[in-house]
Amino acid sequence: MTSLLVKKTPQTARYLHILKRYLSSSLKQNTLRDLEPLEQVAYPPIKPKFPEGTWGKMDHKYAWQWQELKENFLGISSIQERLSALLKNENMSMLVPVKRDWCVHNFDERIQELNQASATVMDISAINEHPATLQFREYITKTLLLPWKDFQPNALKNFTVNNIDTLISELKQHISDHLLLQHEIRPVNLTLEDKKYQCQLLFRSLSDFLIAKLGNQREYLKTSQFDEKVLVRALWSRHGFERKKKIYVHDPDVTKYDIVQDQHMAFQSQFDAMLKSHLPLTEFVPRDAYLTTSQAAPKLPYRYTTYGQEKPLTKKKPKNILAGHRLGDPCEFGLVGLLSTLDTESVEKKLGPKVGKDCRLAFGITSVFSWLTAQACYQGFSHIVDVTYPLASQLILSDGHKFSFLAYQLNTLELWKDDEGNPLLNPCWHTEEMPLYHSVENGKVREFNDDVLRLLIQTFAMPAADRGYNMKPTLPAGTDLQMTDFIPRKVFVPPVIEEEQYIVS
Repeated sequence: MTSLLVKKTPQTARYLHILKRYLSSSLKQNTLRDLEPLEQVAYPPIKPKFPEGTWGKMDHKYAWQWQELKENFLGISSIQERLSALLKNENMSMLVPVKRDWCVHNFDERIQELNQASATVMDISAINEHPATLQFREYITKTLLLPWKDFQPNALKNFTVNNIDTLISELKQHISDHLLLQHEIRPVNLTLEDKKYQCQLLFRSLSDFLIAKLGNQREYLKTSQFDEKVLVRALWSRHGFERKKKIYVHDPDVTKYDIVQDQHMAFQSQFDAMLKSHLPLTEFVPRDAYLTTSQAAPKLPYRYTTYGQEKPLTKKKPKNILAGHRLGDPCEFGLVGLLSTLDTESVEKKLGPKVGKDCRLAFGITSVFSWLTAQACYQGFSHIVDVTYPLASQLILSDGHKFSFLAYQLNTLELWKDDEGNPLLNPCWHTEEMPLYHSVENGKVREFNDDVLRLLIQTFAMPAADRGYNMKPTLPAGTDLQMTDFIPRKVFVPPVIEEEQYIVS
């Protein structure tokens, strides 16, 4: 290879500079001429920090875990499968996603153990004699308690019952006959079980009379269902309870935790009686009528053990979700629930009338909240997939003598969000405890309380109607359990006895 040696002089340097500029310009023009127009590069969309919606002060990574779990549930088209998925350990624990560790031979077993250890449930007992139990129950259900006489909504009073004065008079006579009969045949020393049984008989007598009398004014009562001793069981998650979750690490001897601010709750109650229909009650108020931005939301300033609540355990996980009816039953909406409060007698004797009253009210709001929560689960909703419309129901609490009434509206189940992320509240209107009568003396029932009789009639006559929209909007059209037909009546064919047949010639 030969090289051209040029003596460097000012003149040659000038020529070399001009040649360099010419070659650079020529090469650039040829390159631009040969290039084809570039296609526009399509970049993937930028993932936002938070999913759609409001999340309050929740960590964005944990918010995406909830969003992914919600999308998985929306992909399940069967209600039964959704109910089963609610109780799976992996859906309750919500561990931080990890890639498979191929160097660990028992990786699946370790993940399963972590899911089981983190799927703790706080079991809420039906009766809690702690003096502050009402405040605790208000918080875990996010219930806004409203006195009936001060905040009664128009939906609870702006409906008419034909001939209500006549009905009050007839109901008074009916209850009088029932109480006099029970007074004559009751044992001298009544046990707690005897009192409960008499209370159940009173519930049955009242319900039978009112359903029969109001059937002509409320057509849906003719096809309603009245059941006794019905078990209700519900599961939900509540914000404000610090919970540790183990994080998977390669070394089994090293322990790391992830701290979240929600805890699963479970409640079970046996209703003495309940009335259900294929039509839901009309909503009492708009869903956004009561918000944390305008109302004082329930607070829990102390640790849960301060309120007499036991530690969450994995073995407290419920076996199933029960709403008082089977899947596919056309009467899937609760109208009226009836509960005996006789189990709180010991609380009142021990701690006084105020604690006993709060205990009964706490029992009532937790029971009706759980009933509505289970009903929402049977419509395809849950604490993962929040309700899109309010559900309403009513509750009657009584010991056979004193009565109190509750009207509850379930607006939200996303209780695992803080008040900033979910400002909706669940309002509950409640009356004071009122005696139905004064006493039974000399074969007469003295001094009936007309206010209680009127409330009994209005409770059973509360209008139920078709909402005008799909009650299962999260389920694909045409899926199972979209039933509208009632169970057909059994055709009775009288038997024909051969010996009594007559042959006429």
